[in-house]
Amino acid sequence: MNWILTDNSNSQYVRKHSEYVYEVIFIQKKSANYDVCWQLVNVAEYMSGHEDDLNTILRGYGYADVLDVYEIYGDAAYQIIAECISETVWELSVIVFTGSKEECERYIENLVRT
Repeated sequence: MNWILTDNSNSQYVRKHSEYVYEVIFIQKKSANYDVCWQLVNVAEYMSGHEDDLNTILRGYGYADVLDVYEIYGDAAYQIIAECISETVWELSVIVFTGSKEECERYIENLVRT
C-alpha cells in the first residue's frame, strides 16, 4: 500500500497494512530539534476491550463515538481512527530520526517514496 499525506502541518503520512493496522509517521517538535516519530497502530486492539478509551480519544476530535466515525467516513473510518489514536498517544511512538525540521521533512519524503 502507498503512503497517504494526511496532515501537511507535521508531515503526517499513513499507510494501511491490513484492515485494522496502520503505519503512521510524522514530525514532532522537541525543544531545539525535531523528531520523526513512527507508530504501528492496531485499531482492533482499541476496539476489543478498550472501547471507552477509544471513544474518549475520538471525542477529543469532535466525534461522538466509533459509530459516528463510520457514518462520516465509511470505508476510511479505520484510517481516521488510527490517526486519532496516533495523535493522542504520540509519546508511544518510536523516534526514527532527529534533526532540523527540513532534515526531518526530507527523511519522511525519502521514506514515503520507497
